[in-house]
Amino acid sequence: MKYLGPIFLIVEGLLMAAFSYCDLTGAILTADKLKYTGIVLLVLMAVLYSLQSLRSHKEREKGADSSRKGLEKTKDKWKAVGKAYARPIVLTALVITMAADTFLILLDTCYTLGTALFCLVETLYLIVLLPLSNEGEKRGLSKAVLGQLAVRAGLFLILIAVVKGMGVLDLLTALSMYSISQLALSAVFCWKKGSCPRIFAVGIDLFLGCDLCVGLRNFPAYFPAFPREAAVAASLLIWLFYLPAQVLIAQSLKTR
Repeated sequence: MKYLGPIFLIVEGLLMAAFSYCDLTGAILTADKLKYTGIVLLVLMAVLYSLQSLRSHKEREKGADSSRKGLEKTKDKWKAVGKAYARPIVLTALVITMAADTFLILLDTCYTLGTALFCLVETLYLIVLLPLSNEGEKRGLSKAVLGQLAVRAGLFLILIAVVKGMGVLDLLTALSMYSISQLALSAVFCWKKGSCPRIFAVGIDLFLGCDLCVGLRNFPAYFPAFPREAAVAASLLIWLFYLPAQVLIAQSLKTR
């Protein structure tokens, strides 16, 4: 694992350069395959990081003398913020992200299902970012938790009211409004002290940048006066935000 991590980052960088070139030259199908490859690769790395953490935890419990010295130096980013329970949740969210991209990128079909899967991802990240109760890692319905949930529900309902007023409310739009509202607030709440590792917070913010670019790309369909050049530029930026975001989220599972 010592050299696998840096190799993984280099490969992801090369994939990003390759699909960016394909996007610019119009090789869309090749670009989509490269993008999906990047997602599959980071999920595999996230699984390896999780297995490494699990193995280290078991060795620590056994108190193996041969590994005790190395284990003392092990640093778990999620455990450091008191949320060791978040590791399997984040890993699950990454796997579901790959499933969503299977429909939206690889197969280019079932957009409603793909968007629904992203809603599930945002809900898992919502759970991860909920404030801890006084009992440590046990989350209760404290005032802080209820307050955050109320803000999240409020923003979602406001967006639903807006799109309904525009006459464009359907299932796909409702799912999209849920996803963007929860991601936008996660991008804010993730910077609250003790909410998550900083690398995860940066990943969430980049994820939001991706979703905003998706929105700008679709603007001409609802606002014909919106410059199409800006929409095209936004479409080229989507994956320049999205892949680094997922890589950083996966890196939050790495222990050292």
